Amino acid sequence: MTPLRPVEKGARLALVGIRALVAVSAVPPSLRHAGAIHLLVQGAGVPGASAARILGVSKQYVSKACSQIEARRVLDADLEAAFDAVELQLFPDEE
Repeated sequence: MTPLRPVEKGARLALVGIRALVAVSAVPPSLRHAGAIHLLVQGAGVPGASAARILGVSKQYVSKACSQIEARRVLDADLEAAFDAVELQLFPDEE
């Protein structure tokens, strides 16, 4: 495996923080893994290919995880609120 690029090293560190915050949030445990991927890609702006590389999964896996969370957020107001709270803590300057 080739060494991680700088953006991937940064993304790996960001993922640690995202996972820690999601673990203590109101996000249901069954959605925390996919939720962390979603926040990394959609919130932090890490390219899906880079996220896949640092997670050791396929780009399709990352895409499906993001799609799953996006679909669930639309249907569940409580889940939307839980992710909004996490996003506010992770990305306070963005609206």
